[in-house]
Amino acid sequence: MVLVEVHDQAQAAECEMAGSPTILFDGVDPFAPGGAASSMSCRLYRHEDGTVSGAPSEAALREALAGTVLPQPAASGDR
Repeated sequence: MVLVEVHDQAQAAECEMAGSPTILFDGVDPFAPGGAASSMSCRLYRHEDGTVSGAPSEAALREALAGTVLPQPAASGDR
């Protein structure tokens, strides 16, 4: 695991960061909606039960590692 501290919008764009936290598997963000713009904003993740939190659920992380379909991230209006 590598932790990267992003300091500005330019660095967020360079890292393809879609909000914090961004979790990459082999350089790919399995939780980002298609066409998401880079962002320094806080990020919310929607769980299977409809709740949202600041990190993906353990189940969503396991699914991402297994390469299966994931729940959609929370829309910005859910914040």
